[in-house]
Amino acid sequence: MKPADDIRKLFDDAELTTDPRTHEKVFQDMLDAQQTNIAPSPARPERWRLVMKNPITKYAAAALIVLATIDTAAPATGVLREA
Repeated sequence: MKPADDIRKLFDDAELTTDPRTHEKVFQDMLDAQQTNIAPSPARPERWRLVMKNPITKYAAAALIVLATIDTAAPATGVLREA
């Protein structure tokens, strides 16, 4: 027997009953939830994309990342040990 037939047989054997009013209520709740979740968002690019489009800010961001890495790694390696 195919898996789809197995699933169909399980549903047939489940002896569940449904009510059209319940279907409508669930469907209406689903539509209401969908309408509340759909909110128009303004069409504007993200900040990171704006920063990366400008070559100067691209190098500045790279420099900040390198400095932050050195700043956090220096105490662990003991490179900037005070005399």
